Amino acid sequence: MNIPITKKRGYNVPMGNHPVKVVDCYAVKTNADCARAWKLVLAPLKLETKAWQQTAAKTYCIDEPNDELTDDLIAIMGAEFEDHILDNGSFDTDALLGRHADAVVEHVHGDRYEKPFTFVSKIYPAGTLVKED
Repeated sequence: MNIPITKKRGYNVPMGNHPVKVVDCYAVKTNADCARAWKLVLAPLKLETKAWQQTAAKTYCIDEPNDELTDDLIAIMGAEFEDHILDNGSFDTDALLGRHADAVVEHVHGDRYEKPFTFVSKIYPAGTLVKED
C-alpha cells in the first residue's frame, strides 16, 4: 500500500551562496513602514530531500515601484522578464515558479530567538555564484 505525504518546509538554510529555485510568492502583512509587501520564497537545490524542502525568503515593500524587486525579477527571469509584464504594467508572478537563480543567504541573531533569522540578501542569475551540477 502507498500513502501520500506532504513535503515539509523547513528554514535551516546555512549562510552563503546557494543555487535555488522559486517555490512560492505571495502578499504578506506588513508593519507601519510598508502598507503592501510581497514575499519571494526560494529553496536551495542541494538541500532538498524527499521529505523536506528547506527555504529562505526575501520580502519587498511594493507600495511604489521597487528597483530592488525589479532587479531580482530580471536576475531570475533573464531575457523573458519583459514577456511577463502585463498590459497594466504589473508582473505575472506565476511565471516565477520553478525558475532557478543563485541567492546569498544571511542570518541575523536576536536576543529573543534561539535560532537565527534566515533571509535572502541578494539574488543573481543562475550560475553566477554557484555552478549547478
